[in-house]
Amino acid sequence: MELSDETKSKSNASFCSKSVFFKRAYGGSAKMRSNVSPLRFFVHLKQSAKSGDIFAFVNFAIVEMLLFKTLKACEEFSTKTILLAPLLAASRPYAPVPANISNTFEPSTNSPNDENTANRAASVAGRVASPFGEFSKIPLAYPAVILIFSYDMKILWVLSIFLLFVSVSLANETKHTLSLFIENDMYFSDRYYTNGLKLQYTNQADDFYTNALQFVLLDMFVSSANKQNKRFQSLSIGQSMYVPYEIEEVNPPKSERPYAGWLYVSASSHIVSQTSLDSLAITLGIVGRHSYAGDLQRWWHETGDFDTPLGWDNELKDEFGFVVSYKHSERVWRATMANSLEFDGVVSMSADLGNVITQGVLSGFVRLGYNLPWTFDFSRIDYTSSSDVAYKTSCERWHLFLQAGANARFVGYDISIDGSVFADSEYGVNSRWFVCEPIGAISARVNNFQIDFTVTYRTKEFTTQRNDYHMFWSCVFKYNF
Repeated sequence: MELSDETKSKSNASFCSKSVFFKRAYGGSAKMRSNVSPLRFFVHLKQSAKSGDIFAFVNFAIVEMLLFKTLKACEEFSTKTILLAPLLAASRPYAPVPANISNTFEPSTNSPNDENTANRAASVAGRVASPFGEFSKIPLAYPAVILIFSYDMKILWVLSIFLLFVSVSLANETKHTLSLFIENDMYFSDRYYTNGLKLQYTNQADDFYTNALQFVLLDMFVSSANKQNKRFQSLSIGQSMYVPYEIEEVNPPKSERPYAGWLYVSASSHIVSQTSLDSLAITLGIVGRHSYAGDLQRWWHETGDFDTPLGWDNELKDEFGFVVSYKHSERVWRATMANSLEFDGVVSMSADLGNVITQGVLSGFVRLGYNLPWTFDFSRIDYTSSSDVAYKTSCERWHLFLQAGANARFVGYDISIDGSVFADSEYGVNSRWFVCEPIGAISARVNNFQIDFTVTYRTKEFTTQRNDYHMFWSCVFKYNF
């Protein structure tokens, strides 16, 4: 089946194109793979550049990548008859397949090549209770179905859907910021809070259904009489990773911080004026195996030839997590000095309440530089996602400034230290009630692109911690439009 030119041009902007993509994926022929051509790719790049919709183009590129990989897999495995999958096409005839092909079962009577191919499929259908070597009438599965829902492609689907949502929201002529947060302790150590990732989108509006409740609650405490107030909303997806002091121990001691991962989505609402910012966020996610933090660290360490983490089998059990967060910030002064240097100071207080973390935070910072943005926070991963909210932007096309400050955290409970709340887990230590975080940062922007780099020094977080501090860096890439 050949796609029309109109359908091809809209493959990045609608789910209809993805349904066509699924239909094409089942064929697996070289002719169909030829449709994913460099010419088509660059034509779409040119169209996206003219319209200014870079997110639509990135989404198109991801869908093309998924299409290419799926068609390639179909071509490679089209002659195999033993691939299994839980989702099967009812219109196809039944074909006998080995009933005990599995990564955990004993080898079957098939040839090694066929068995290796079957083991590459994420099959659950092969775990049926059938005698060794016998056959069961399970419908023939398609490689495309297996590949589409395999672990290594899930992140591409999530990113594609996220960018599609952002592209649709660009219809509003408002301020937008897309930020990628990367936090890691590389070059300092490889322990405790060792990695954080977050993709965050913020725009000046209040029309997301996911943020409606937060705005209702904010309006109860923030005066709506001030017509100078502006409303922003943020959506984000992120992952945090925690490990003990020594990652090469298969069974870390019970006195150590447990292995833990936290995968989450968040919706934040903000009301900002020239001198204050109020943010309210709801964060939902999962702690445990299905945060995929262990998979990510093992892959990264294998790719980069780092020490292999051996203790992820002892990570905290799966547990649903939630955090409700509120932050109030005040700009206490702002002044212009000699040589057009600007100087300002911001203080804030916040509270996080949930089974993942319960804490209160007091913070403050000062900034010195040129063309300071009217923002209220450090560019780091936090629960309120308020770092991209600016009351107004500078008329200049660039900025450069230094930032220094500190957080004082009053911790009631931290699941990554104290252990599971509802799930049954044998690991967990006692968190310290007070943690101090001196922070230093530098920020630079040219036109729409901005990069922020931050270093955090964190004092002891739990009573049996071996060293007195932990350090990590944050690097944030932002696109403002």
